Amino acid sequence: MLLTRFALHAGVLIALFQLAACDDPLRPRDVAGTYVLQLVRGQTLPAVLGEGERWQRRVLADTLRLNADGTGSETWILEYTGDYASESGRLEVPFVFEINDGRLEGWYLCTAEAFCLPVVQPLRGGFRRGGARLDAALFGEAPLEFVRVDR
Repeated sequence: MLLTRFALHAGVLIALFQLAACDDPLRPRDVAGTYVLQLVRGQTLPAVLGEGERWQRRVLADTLRLNADGTGSETWILEYTGDYASESGRLEVPFVFEINDGRLEGWYLCTAEAFCLPVVQPLRGGFRRGGARLDAALFGEAPLEFVRVDR
């Protein structure tokens, strides 16, 4: 009985030391994959991303691709309606990311084809079983819930 308790305690201590020894158990290759948007601020798609008195921007779809090398892209299908115009379109934006303390941190890249402000657009979020959550993304701070589709 005493030996069993000792073995149990020793096993727990070894597991704790192994966890403490890991600087960061998640790496980009661990989370690499394709994720599709399910919820925006708790709303199913299509969902409102932003609106004013005379305009509205909705997201119809969004795909997040994370690559093992720490690069990725986000592809939005958006719809804009306003007093003088209505249109839908596709927007693909590349980004770079890293994993710190199990959280996704990165920034969107400005491409030659896109108009970009000289401000770094942050990308922040985390991972959950079967998916990811972005807390800050291209269109500001809003919880975006993604489900992984390539497993």
